[in-house]
Amino acid sequence: MALIKCSECGKEISDKASACPHCGYPMGEIKVTEVERPAQEAPSVQVEAHPPTAEPPHKKSSIMIFVAFLVILTAVALAFASFDDRTKTARQNNEGKTKTIPTNATRVETVSKPEPYIPYEFAKDFVRDRLVAPSTAKFMPISRVHYVLYPDQKTWRITSFVDSQNAFGAMVRTKWSVKLIETKDTWKLLDIKFEQ
Repeated sequence: MALIKCSECGKEISDKASACPHCGYPMGEIKVTEVERPAQEAPSVQVEAHPPTAEPPHKKSSIMIFVAFLVILTAVALAFASFDDRTKTARQNNEGKTKTIPTNATRVETVSKPEPYIPYEFAKDFVRDRLVAPSTAKFMPISRVHYVLYPDQKTWRITSFVDSQNAFGAMVRTKWSVKLIETKDTWKLLDIKFEQ
């Protein structure tokens, strides 16, 4: 252990000290070199003090990555919140409205089997309006739909399944049955039933 002079205050301190005990100046790395002297004198030690170095670059990049991750996470959360608000607004705007379809002045009766495409779409809308999470609804294809037409009453009974999230976020399959009536230019809901 040798005594060296502090480069700040000039007082003698230990070469092992990390900072000057008198003024607090950080000593940092200490570089020790031997200086050659003539043969009769003992070699002396010359000490240079260097201030501590800055933060390592890997620590700065880790902090930048963490900040970037937080920014991206916040942006995703805001996007989902915005999407949810738009879905709720659209659902509220559709409540209590009757679904309408355009009609032609001339109506042609066909002998073929009636197709349930239009009533099925309206039935899905009525079911979707009553789900907890309508945006998650996945309806069965029309090939798996059971339907009955009562031509004298112009009513349809459509029965199928829908997969959607419940209040706990779990996907559940629900059987539904809707009875619709075709009026002059609209479809009205007469009855709707759900079974688990």
